[in-house]
Amino acid sequence: GFAGAASGGLLGGLLGGLVAAWFARSTLFDYADDESERGALRRFVHRYMGLSLAMIAVIIATHFVFRDELHTFVAIAIALLLMNWQLLVMLPRLVDPLMARDARRDPVGAKQRLLAYRLTWGRSGVLMSNIIVIGSLVIAHFHFA
Repeated sequence: GFAGAASGGLLGGLLGGLVAAWFARSTLFDYADDESERGALRRFVHRYMGLSLAMIAVIIATHFVFRDELHTFVAIAIALLLMNWQLLVMLPRLVDPLMARDARRDPVGAKQRLLAYRLTWGRSGVLMSNIIVIGSLVIAHFHFA
């Protein structure tokens, strides 16, 4: 039913997101000047990917334990909340000073790098991802209703 479809869809989406995060991490690393900054960004990426894997496990476990739409939806909502918090609150605290420095050094190139950041890790990318996830849940709900 819905819970299985939602779990499967979210599982695929989160795994796809992990692959995308792995390849998009160079967008973040471009802002680092030294190994300490690169290390901080690397730790963020690893924490984000670890949280994503943990959320996948929680969603799958919730589906197998409860086998209903409400509990699966709650698990998915919690996963989105935690992942969005990482991208919209924690990451900007780390990257904003690096982006400001980049803009002072190379204003023209900084605009291109900022666009790449926004579409992968920033608000625009998060918004697009959330629309896809929530839209998929709505489609699955109506399909299995």
